[in-house]
Amino acid sequence: MGVLGIFAIILIGSLQIDDIVMRRLFVGILSCASLISVFASPLFIIKLVNQTKSVQFMSLYLSLFTFLMSTSFLVCGLLSDDVPNGIGTLLGMTGKSRRLDAEESLIVSYG
Repeated sequence: MGVLGIFAIILIGSLQIDDIVMRRLFVGILSCASLISVFASPLFIIKLVNQTKSVQFMSLYLSLFTFLMSTSFLVCGLLSDDVPNGIGTLLGMTGKSRRLDAEESLIVSYG
């Protein structure tokens, strides 16, 4: 419901702008900000991965498909002479870590 509410606010707010160029700029900036936040959100997990030296908290498929989606946006933007999402592609390539051994546990149980 929250996402639909925010979408409705943006839709109604953007329709209040009479100048079409300003409306496109407003919606474009909001779109870029939301895309960057989506592609940058795994960086918080990368911090945890670097601290623990384990990738158990990072989903391979989520990282892979986020990278592929941002790369397709980059290619689409380059082909259509639009501002491509190169930031998402760069953020999708970040992060390198190693797995902990099976004996090493992140959660210690005292019981």
